[in-house]
Amino acid sequence: MNSAYLYEYAALLERVFSVAHASRYADAAVERAISYSPFFQSIEGNRKAPIFEERALLKAVFPELDVLPEDVPVYNQCLWAAEAYLRIQAEIGLTFEAIFLYFPLREMYDCFPLYHEMDFSQIVGEFKKAFQEKSVLDLLFTKYRYSVKEVSLETGIPYQTLFSLKRRRRAIGKVGAASVIALARVFHVRVETITESKVGNL
Repeated sequence: MNSAYLYEYAALLERVFSVAHASRYADAAVERAISYSPFFQSIEGNRKAPIFEERALLKAVFPELDVLPEDVPVYNQCLWAAEAYLRIQAEIGLTFEAIFLYFPLREMYDCFPLYHEMDFSQIVGEFKKAFQEKSVLDLLFTKYRYSVKEVSLETGIPYQTLFSLKRRRRAIGKVGAASVIALARVFHVRVETITESKVGNL
């Protein structure tokens, strides 16, 4: 992420979170909308994303909602979470989709009472610890409740290879494009997410 625009991006992400919160939009749907939004994907790369007008961004992210951003208050937990996610992305360089797997929106909101008076380096540090403990692939197995055997049969990737990838004993980017794409399809995620690709400059 281009950190020079951190506060501009945080203000826009806050509007997305606050409108979703006010509209009782499902957290998983918010996470997916952000992860697959061209605007937020451009933020993931270390290039300047266009600064959208709030209404245009909300319409792009939530085309089915008819809410004016100026009619929605700023929720403190949404404002804090927006900056926290952007700081994590800027420092770690993963996709938002990967970040949400480690720190889902509801859990990030729950962190607000404890962390909001601390420096953001604390929440970034907590993310780093979580990322070191488990791979994205490991989290996806837990989320979907798939066994290694099931995914092995579905993708054609040998059981031992898949187990090694899950535990990061083998780099997922070295198993071949066809296998990576097959895994991304099984778990319904972007290739950059499942390979833990750094989409920004560290």
